[in-house]
Amino acid sequence: MFVLSCYGITEIREEYFPQSTRPELVVRLTLQPQASIKNMEEVASRFSHAIEGNDNIDYFSYTTGMGMPRFILTFDTADDKPGIAEFIFVAKDLAARNALEKDIRTLVAKDFPEVLLLAKPLAVGESAEYPVMLRVVGPKHEIVREIALHLENKMREHPNIINTFKKSGEQAIAMSVNVDPLKARQLGINAESLSNNIHYGMDGKVITSYQEGMNQIPVYLRTRISGKSNYLDDLETLPITLDSGAVVPLSQVADYKYVNEDSNIFRRNRMHAMLVCSEVTGNVSGDDVAYEVYESLEDYRASLPPGYDIEYAGTLADSETSQDDYMEPFPIMVIIILVCLMLQLQNITKTCITLLTAPLGIIGVTIGLYLMDKPYGFVVLLGILALGGIIIRNSVILIDQIEKQLALGESVYDALINAAISRLRPIMLTAMATVFAMIPLASNALLGPMAVAIGGGLVVATVLTLLVLPAMYATVYLKK
Repeated sequence: MFVLSCYGITEIREEYFPQSTRPELVVRLTLQPQASIKNMEEVASRFSHAIEGNDNIDYFSYTTGMGMPRFILTFDTADDKPGIAEFIFVAKDLAARNALEKDIRTLVAKDFPEVLLLAKPLAVGESAEYPVMLRVVGPKHEIVREIALHLENKMREHPNIINTFKKSGEQAIAMSVNVDPLKARQLGINAESLSNNIHYGMDGKVITSYQEGMNQIPVYLRTRISGKSNYLDDLETLPITLDSGAVVPLSQVADYKYVNEDSNIFRRNRMHAMLVCSEVTGNVSGDDVAYEVYESLEDYRASLPPGYDIEYAGTLADSETSQDDYMEPFPIMVIIILVCLMLQLQNITKTCITLLTAPLGIIGVTIGLYLMDKPYGFVVLLGILALGGIIIRNSVILIDQIEKQLALGESVYDALINAAISRLRPIMLTAMATVFAMIPLASNALLGPMAVAIGGGLVVATVLTLLVLPAMYATVYLKK
């Protein structure tokens, strides 16, 4: 039963921190990298008008070109960029929030095909931007891109994955200007001066700011000649001002062409990196889906060139890091427990018997999480460690009573029976008091899984302790 429980707990869905039961729903709309804030404002306006009549909404607000202000510690605001809009919807209740999410996904798929959608509730604890996130790292950007493309295609094959995309390395149209060095020297213009002139003619440059109340309004300097304010359609005539004050068109000093280039390049530990992200559907956790995708790529990962790898990102990586940090002092904790038990029991055999009862709680933890449909996560790990201490305490109490019965002159067999009967009521009462104290926490989004783990584990482990510990004691001492 113990072996089956150890296997069963690995099959429980993993969730680093559960989703919040608050009514807020975060919706993020993203356009292509080259989209302007004007494009995003038009899309956000159309979306808000299309959704504002939904019966599940209490109220909502949104921003364009930047993320919403952080109104709760666990909320990760969006990056500031022109092609993004972030909505915060407050639904009427939890059921309305779930229905609203489905309505938004249907609306975006039907009327906003140009938009990349992210819709998610708030998290209770630390969260990642997307439920499923895997990272490709390596020294060369082109090879990293190829691996990321293969990973993206593999993720699209998973039945519970939607909206798969690369968060970094998106291609955008850019203008490449090739300066003729001979002509530039003849005209007395350098690369920096040419770059400033192009910026003045295309976008303008911020030269100062104007304070109006609490807001700072940037002031742009932009070239305007012969009534033109935008030279995108006729770059050859873009005026370039020389040091002498003369003006020549761009075509006299440089050629230009449009090229595709990365809108952003990420690095991690000085290596090129790309994130491949997605959302999930159905009653599955993003951590489980990410693990399944990662394991399905085992052969592909083994065939990667040296220096290239696919690794976990998002909540799964945070979970592994946190668990590693938390388990780092575990050997010291075990040594301290052994020392305390040796001081109390003064016998190595009895200390080993006591320690062997601690893992029995895993049986109840697995059963409880399955029956209550709770995920395995960071708080469950904390509950298991606390549960081990409670079980060891009960074992020490029972062994102490066995020693008292033996001191009265009873045989080992009689001492085991009488000690178990004598300690049945106090051990069961203290265990049930702990279990009943966990009941109010069972429905809590954050502490519910821990409460179920402690409660279920303690019920099963208490019964098994009263049976298994005397059996182990008898196996060792009745032979003597």
